[in-house]
Amino acid sequence: MVRTVDCKGMPCPLPIITLRRTMAECEAGVEMEVLLDSELSAHNVQRYLADYGIALELHEEAGVYAGRFINPAAVDVEGAIPECATVLPEGGVQAIADASPRPKNASAAVGDTLVVVDSDTLGRGSDELGGLLMKGMVATLAEWERAPSHVVLMNSGVRLAVGQSGTVEALRQLEQSGTAVWLCGTCVDYFNISNEVGVGEVRNMYDISRAISLAPRVVRL
Repeated sequence: MVRTVDCKGMPCPLPIITLRRTMAECEAGVEMEVLLDSELSAHNVQRYLADYGIALELHEEAGVYAGRFINPAAVDVEGAIPECATVLPEGGVQAIADASPRPKNASAAVGDTLVVVDSDTLGRGSDELGGLLMKGMVATLAEWERAPSHVVLMNSGVRLAVGQSGTVEALRQLEQSGTAVWLCGTCVDYFNISNEVGVGEVRNMYDISRAISLAPRVVRL
């Protein structure tokens, strides 16, 4: 018997909250169906389920997104309340279903350190000097004995992923080594640089906060 979770008409983050509560109530192995009428909500639900290794394939008809999956063995209902995505990946919700599902501990797959960069300068005093110091620091991250699991760019730190910043190549090298470079979607929108981003993946705050909560060690630059 299929357990249907009807999330139509729910504003974010209620679809994920409702879904995870229902998942926790059901036994492992139960076939579940989720219904949504917002592409952003569908995006968040796909990302949420990907943390459990589930690649949710959604089908859209008349504005309603529907998808089925098998309930996992253990569901965390104590995590932070998820926030809405502000942007969609290129290709929309189907692009997420086509991607390989992330393991539950994906935030520590490369090393055990997640690095948060919330400014495009390092230290206080001269912004010019701080900019040079940040470029040097980002360049050294790839030289760590174990590369960071994530580099999360927030606030003005998202400017480091813009072409003319001088740090794009260093961030690309990190990506090639297996580090996930994430940009805060709200921050990208605030600075109006979505068309200038040259590296990394734009993520919503729920994805970012969840990765931080799972990382064994977090370093803030």
